[in-house]
Amino acid sequence: MRNRRNNAGWMKLIDRIGEDDALILKILYEAGAIFYVRTTEPQSLMQLECNSPIYGITVNPFNRNLTSGGSTGGEGALLGLKGSVMGIGSDIGGSIRSPAANNGLYGLKPTTFRLPRGGSKATQAGRESIIGVLGPLVRAREDIHLFMKTILDTEPWLRDPS
Repeated sequence: MRNRRNNAGWMKLIDRIGEDDALILKILYEAGAIFYVRTTEPQSLMQLECNSPIYGITVNPFNRNLTSGGSTGGEGALLGLKGSVMGIGSDIGGSIRSPAANNGLYGLKPTTFRLPRGGSKATQAGRESIIGVLGPLVRAREDIHLFMKTILDTEPWLRDPS
């Protein structure tokens, strides 16, 4: 995300600022989406809890003794508290699905390469055996369809053939 910190919870990258928006964000901007917050994530994005040395522990908004899930736990907690209507997460091993389950939400891990990843920052770059995907985290099941249709109707593969 342009002009926002993008550090994947790593202290070494604490001051890394995005130079451009990922293609998926550009598509959503063009469709009229308004982004007003960037949420926290665990160090390395590879945890089913949301804990980092930068932001601390993100707890479940309904029970502070439980986790909000990870790695999209900050987004899950925000959506669970109705602080947003829709979010974007990354998923390799449950990072959208875990926060969805833990916060009473809906999430979708799309098929690999179904949605554009161009411009997104991955902490697992170079590990082709672990390919992460981007997908929606929403409060209403119908919004998964809205999210996917909004992205796919633009034929993003023409802009990001990867």
